[in-house]
Amino acid sequence: MRIPGERGGSAEVFLPCESGGGESFLRRLAAAGVSVAAARKEKDGVRFRVAAADLPLLRAAAASENVHPRVVAFGGAVLFPRYLRRRLPVWVTLGLILVALLFVSSVSWRTEIVDDGGGLSAGEKREIAAAAREAGLKTPVLKSAVDGREIAHSLLRRCPDLSWAEVETGGVALKLHVAARTEAETGPGGDDVVAAKDGVIKQLLVLRGQGRAAVGQTVRKGDVLISGHVVYEEEGREPVFVDTAAKGVVTAAVWYEGVAYVSLAAVSGSPGGAVTGSVRAEKDGAEVILFEGPGNDFDDFVTGTRRLSLFGWTVEAVSYRRSAPRLSRRKEERALAAAEKKAGNLAEREIPENAVIVGRQRRVLRDVPGAVGVAVTLETEEDIAMTAGER
Repeated sequence: MRIPGERGGSAEVFLPCESGGGESFLRRLAAAGVSVAAARKEKDGVRFRVAAADLPLLRAAAASENVHPRVVAFGGAVLFPRYLRRRLPVWVTLGLILVALLFVSSVSWRTEIVDDGGGLSAGEKREIAAAAREAGLKTPVLKSAVDGREIAHSLLRRCPDLSWAEVETGGVALKLHVAARTEAETGPGGDDVVAAKDGVIKQLLVLRGQGRAAVGQTVRKGDVLISGHVVYEEEGREPVFVDTAAKGVVTAAVWYEGVAYVSLAAVSGSPGGAVTGSVRAEKDGAEVILFEGPGNDFDDFVTGTRRLSLFGWTVEAVSYRRSAPRLSRRKEERALAAAEKKAGNLAEREIPENAVIVGRQRRVLRDVPGAVGVAVTLETEEDIAMTAGER
């Protein structure tokens, strides 16, 4: 006897009948070996569950009793494979469509020549396409099998008149971006990009030419970073030499240092001693000297000035008081703070506008008697690329 709900699935059956008319049918099912579960009376019939495998016995009993039960719901794991089997052609078709879409999207079916410089004719584009096929760019081809960097280098070796090339594999069409060499990019000996100052390379982006430095390398001012003398080598072929105006962006770490000293002894003036001065009155351009003291022959003095208006006259009194020097000692903390501020300002004056400060170091100096010093080192990241002609 099968139990509804066990492995194999179950079916929910509704038997329309008058009140009490379904009990004899349920007894007939029990006699036929059909296990009935969850039986409940409803207004117009009886609802119960049987094992899905017992449905043929249920139909035979219904025919002998002349009743008409109907299956209203299925449940169980066995029904899903049956559902698949009934709709197998649909699932196979959907699977084939999905595989076809994946295949189409992973393949480049044709090649397009994109002239980024705008100076190529239709005939030159055809020649570039033929050279690209010789370099290994043949369609249709799987996108994952395309080595864009190697194809671009091989194409530049075959077409010296091109300034640069790049392979884009984004869509169904494989795009080959190229640009023709201009007059500014050619020259009898090429034009190198050199280091404008000392530094450690953080990033090297070659737009035109051939890189001669590497990330992490320490370079000195004047070292060649990107060479305009490009050599293309390919196995089984003679090397191709091309002179071009090198171009690129070279970001490097550069350090700037400022040093400043501040004396621990401070000398300030203290007013005191002899006083001299004068008093003058002025009105409508006329000037009257009211008082004139001895001349000011003090080496150090403090000046005081007072003005007042009286009956239309402007009276000005100027005094000169001898200043006596006073020696005091600065606190070392204040002296260090003043020296650090001054050293930082000196270092910042040397930093160009396009540089970004990424680090700061402070070093205390005590090599000068009676004074303290501070050396401030600022680390920046900036573009140090400079053409040789700019030196």
